[in-house]
Amino acid sequence: MTNDISADSWFHAKIIVAADKIEVFVNNNPQPSLSVKPLNDYTTGKIGFWVGNNSDGDFANLEIKQ
Repeated sequence: MTNDISADSWFHAKIIVAADKIEVFVNNNPQPSLSVKPLNDYTTGKIGFWVGNNSDGDFANLEIKQ
């Protein structure tokens, strides 16, 4: 289980997007904090990040790998 994350502090997130599932790993936890099926069958296109209402949405050291 992932520890609580403060909305006011930095945390590490690793997001793995595959054809059949999307997993989010927080703060190097070996177990995913979130595992869901994609809502569509797109295999190419853009990546978007929603940061929530009233959030600055700061990112650092963002890497996108294939």
